[in-house]
Amino acid sequence: MRFSDPDMRELFRDQARFVARRLTDASKGFNYLPRRWFEIAIAAYLENGRSREVALAAFAAAQPGSKGMTDWKRQHGASVLRLLERFLYTDQQDPVAQVALFRTRPRVSAFGRHELAVRLDLWLPERATLRQIWTDERSRLDRKGSTLRVAAICAHARRHVGAPIAAVEIWQLRYRQRRLFSVADLDPFLPRLGATLNWAEEQLRRRSA
Repeated sequence: MRFSDPDMRELFRDQARFVARRLTDASKGFNYLPRRWFEIAIAAYLENGRSREVALAAFAAAQPGSKGMTDWKRQHGASVLRLLERFLYTDQQDPVAQVALFRTRPRVSAFGRHELAVRLDLWLPERATLRQIWTDERSRLDRKGSTLRVAAICAHARRHVGAPIAAVEIWQLRYRQRRLFSVADLDPFLPRLGATLNWAEEQLRRRSA
């Protein structure tokens, strides 16, 4: 069974809600455009010597013109712009010589019969650390299921990065939260992660029958 980033965010927080949503496909195909503008800006920032001005210009250029800018896009774009500025400030307080941006979002096999489709953000080779940038309102490090979600991210990255991983670092910009999870912190959660994915698959199979 395939699990996306939003799937796992919801599954680990509220299993009943996840099953109900998947049965109705309520959020199938949803794409949060302002996050895409954010990612374009981060790519420009890293490719141009960590220039704040370049990042802000890239964010502005990624947005649609006046004809395509709805009130919703304008409102959410302004919110994400504040998060971009927070990222730029935080990054410049903690400079790392090498930061690689993941260009693809591959699906990887996990726990024998599942497929994880996780967005990976930044790779810090000097620290062997994966840095994930969370910007949405539902992802908090102090909420139920957050560590299990990070364990899923780590499981995905281990099959994709092609190098040993020492830690996963989360920057939750909206709530100004930061935490570093070592692999030793996350490994004990892997059996529970696999069991939760199996449970979700079984529940959906039974209720779809």
